[in-house]
Amino acid sequence: MDWLQTIIYLLPTITTLVVLVCKLVQAVQKAIKEKNWNQLVDMVMSYIMEAEEKFSDGATRKEWVMAMVTNSAELVNYDINMDEVSELIDKLCAMAKKVNVETPIVSDGDASETPSDSQNGTTTPSTTPATGVATA
Repeated sequence: MDWLQTIIYLLPTITTLVVLVCKLVQAVQKAIKEKNWNQLVDMVMSYIMEAEEKFSDGATRKEWVMAMVTNSAELVNYDINMDEVSELIDKLCAMAKKVNVETPIVSDGDASETPSDSQNGTTTPSTTPATGVATA
């Protein structure tokens, strides 16, 4: 009877300890993933720059970047939420389009001129050295 009372007395404490240990494990796992987030962002950006050089179609670029991230994650046995990676790629590309906007060249008081090809009047895409992202 004495053992039964001791177990009943300690049961809430044991339950609390089990819950705390589970939460601690989850927090450590989350911290490990967050620590690797910067490396993941760097990897995605380098793959985006490489895709800019290899492919002309945006959908093909994104598909290739997603495949490369998946392969890299499998090599290091790291679980990645590909939906988050897809959203990251979209946001990085949208940011690059805003950052790489061509500004009009002002000459002789005409602010409507933009850098263009004088033969056919089309704007030439430029690539920024920092991101390697082409703008149209």
